[in-house]
Amino acid sequence: MPQLRVQSIELPRETKRMLATELTQTVVEARRLRGLERDLTTVYFVRCAADDVAIGGKLVANGRAPDVEVEYRDHDLTSADKRKLARRITDTVARVLGLGGDQLMRISVLFLEYQTRDFAVGGTLLRHMWRGGLGRALRRMTTAIRRRRVLSARPGQ
Repeated sequence: MPQLRVQSIELPRETKRMLATELTQTVVEARRLRGLERDLTTVYFVRCAADDVAIGGKLVANGRAPDVEVEYRDHDLTSADKRKLARRITDTVARVLGLGGDQLMRISVLFLEYQTRDFAVGGTLLRHMWRGGLGRALRRMTTAIRRRRVLSARPGQ
């Protein structure tokens, strides 16, 4: 289940909302996620005060342009996955934050990969969730929930 941590100085709520939506869509498309993995892709925002970050020995509060770090946690990543995700995540962050050219160097992506035996959801290791019928059951449950949302969102229903 992909998790992204976006670490930066304080961002406006609307910017966070856009980043959360866009980063989730980027990961879903890049990793071709379905079902539970798509629906549980999580974006965390970690705020740093401008007085608490120095780059090249200069505090951001003293005029240094801030960096944005995206930590990406997931399982079963190939080198090709990492290259594609690094490029797409950087492009997404740059677009949402209005960064371009040399400013792209202010965006970093750190990959933290784990094995499915090393991550549990709801007290069950991912390895066991997908091995047994639980993975299929959870995917069916997720599909049913999504259908209910679509039906309830239709006007006149």
